[in-house]
Amino acid sequence: MNAQRFHHTNIVPPLLPRQSSGSRPKLNESSTKPQLVLDIGGVLATNLTPRFWELLSDAIHVDQQQLYADYKREIGPGLWRGTFSEAQFWDWLDRKAVPIGGKTAAADLKTPFIGAARYRMLLKECLMPLPALSLLPQWRSRADIHILSNHVQSWVLPLLEPYRTCLGHVVISSAVGYEKPQPELFRTAAKLLPAGTPVLFVDDSPSNLAQAWQAGWHVLLADENGLWTDTVKEWLEDAAACPESLNQQ
Repeated sequence: MNAQRFHHTNIVPPLLPRQSSGSRPKLNESSTKPQLVLDIGGVLATNLTPRFWELLSDAIHVDQQQLYADYKREIGPGLWRGTFSEAQFWDWLDRKAVPIGGKTAAADLKTPFIGAARYRMLLKECLMPLPALSLLPQWRSRADIHILSNHVQSWVLPLLEPYRTCLGHVVISSAVGYEKPQPELFRTAAKLLPAGTPVLFVDDSPSNLAQAWQAGWHVLLADENGLWTDTVKEWLEDAAACPESLNQQ
């Protein structure tokens, strides 16, 4: 599907009706609520790019574009898929660092140049909740809410913890071993959802929406201004008033 089809605040109905994915957890067997599946970055919390990389490049005195290019080439997929740990990421940054006034990379130093504690502080400055996060308690009465995100699990679980009672399944790429838009990640999430109920997936990436659409989900592109939350509210109201209409779209 051409990504151009996805527009902000417009829900795109699924390509095909959802099919049963085999056995499902007993927790969901009696659920008749619609399923709301949300990304984190750009949906419930701020995206790390570009601000995180700006702070990192300043901290370790490395050109931002070069640092990000090295990250994408050397460890990016591994970090999101869990084959590269958080601790290894901090170590990788220290090896990239260059001390002020010196040409010796931190890889040649015996002690960490910045260290994990400082990197986590920079991360915390960038990973901030968006207004939609506070709407989860309102939406939970009308939908089962789940998370499907490309992220490092240890980074986002503290952000979600105050809202854990509002959430069903939390599927994070680093814990599963796949990342969006890999179809394996969507299949993993789909197996956790009750059969026969409509699913609305909200993400800020058209390529991720395209994969979810092919899996039989309704999809909605999150906009930077958060107007997508009004569309979710309307969709949930329609589901409560006439649930059959969503399955017929």
